[in-house]
Amino acid sequence: MQVVDWLDIVNTKFYGLDGSYLENTEELDFKSGRKIAYLQNSRPRKTYALNLSADDTKKISFGGKSLTEFEWFKYWYENTLKSGSVYFYLRSLEGAEKQVVYRLNAVPQWTGQSKKEISLSIEEA
Repeated sequence: MQVVDWLDIVNTKFYGLDGSYLENTEELDFKSGRKIAYLQNSRPRKTYALNLSADDTKKISFGGKSLTEFEWFKYWYENTLKSGSVYFYLRSLEGAEKQVVYRLNAVPQWTGQSKKEISLSIEEA
């Protein structure tokens, strides 16, 4: 599993966090009518929907490129995250001061002009 860091140029001031657990049980039905439920994983994983505001007016120069914060996010998504197929480190979304491995489980969406509101859906690895 390849894991990269969150791009430092893009802020991590997330808001509008909604969270839930991913389904972690599987049920087996027998012909007799008996049902057995068991865990798929030893630890339940969580999924989150959240928003991020990124500036799309002021250019930030880094590594020979000059892009806005929003353009840097798109560049990171397309080239580093490989359209969401690569996992990334991010400070825990539940307030703990630790790094957690996440992955995007849906493509990012955005609205706005000079300030872009990016909607993200991520899950724990």
